[in-house]
Amino acid sequence: MRKDFKSYLILASLLSFLWILPKSFTEKLREGVVNIGSKFHHKKPIYEIDSANLEELKLENMLLSQQIQEIKEYLDSSEFLEEQGSKLEKIQQQEVKTSDTRELAFFKRREKHLLERLNHHMHALTAKVVYRDPAFWNSFFWIDVGQEDNKALEHEVIALNSPVVKGENLVGVIDYVGTKRSRVRLITDASMCISVRVLRGSEQNTLLLQQLDSVMQNLKFCRGVFFSDEEQESTLNILKHLQENIQTSVQDRYLAKGELRGSSEPLWRARQSLLKGVGFNYDYEDEEGPSRDLRTGMILNKKLGIHPEALLKEGDLLVTTGMDGVFQEGLHVALIEKVELLEEGAIAYDLWAKSTIPYLYEVSRVSVLPPLSQGESF
Repeated sequence: MRKDFKSYLILASLLSFLWILPKSFTEKLREGVVNIGSKFHHKKPIYEIDSANLEELKLENMLLSQQIQEIKEYLDSSEFLEEQGSKLEKIQQQEVKTSDTRELAFFKRREKHLLERLNHHMHALTAKVVYRDPAFWNSFFWIDVGQEDNKALEHEVIALNSPVVKGENLVGVIDYVGTKRSRVRLITDASMCISVRVLRGSEQNTLLLQQLDSVMQNLKFCRGVFFSDEEQESTLNILKHLQENIQTSVQDRYLAKGELRGSSEPLWRARQSLLKGVGFNYDYEDEEGPSRDLRTGMILNKKLGIHPEALLKEGDLLVTTGMDGVFQEGLHVALIEKVELLEEGAIAYDLWAKSTIPYLYEVSRVSVLPPLSQGESF
């Protein structure tokens, strides 16, 4: 009985000692545990087989898989840069065509912000997700880059507040940098707060076209979901017609601004975490347009016109504003799922949104952008 008491006493003393250790030491200790855990996280049981040929085949298969993944990443990166280049070309063409000074200023801003994003993406570093704690599934994951990669690049990319993206879609932000591993805090984490605004128009349609193209490609090879070849062909033709209609040029409009916060609880592993939007209004005019009435969307300055425009709609694209000093302007964050009813006397809308990455919980590869500034992490 006394031995059991002594064991509990030793354990309690050890826990008390760990509790008073400096945060820097405990973070290093946590990184070490992750380094060990990540080695087993993706591994499957290996059974000893005497066949040397089988072992060689396994090694070749592993190397081939790595090469395929590297090629895929290269193609994805090239496709993304090509899309951004095409977008820049369209903006420049619109600049030449317009004679309206307000429109010209609008296109000049778009060109400037797009060039800034491209510059950041040119210095991005690709990383692999190596560990994800089931208890914090929608809050954090660890990636296989750290301070050593900064030394190799001779440029600081992996740092506190470095944005983490997939294409032009926001995934999260670096909140701890280790020697070989870094931790990413996801946009779905309850403590995240991102400054965003509504972007409605061609940019929104581009995102829809990408998703539609992915659906069409999958349906071409999924014959089992159709009753006949004729039904498959008819469905694809309808989707193609829809695609052509969406491609019609639409003017972009920047509307309500607000904040987007993660809504997941730390100990909850959900496949689809919604983001909570708060404080959305357009009370003050800015370079993107005049202020508008909260309920009607009417322009408050009658001299600038009376054309109403709903400040928020389901399906609207939410993009970063750059006003939080952490994320560059124009990154895709989420699509509005639901706009809450405006209560009596309220001065802003609340809403619910879903990440523009359909399967955020399955992301295995990301890109880390250089930080906009060196400051405190979230």
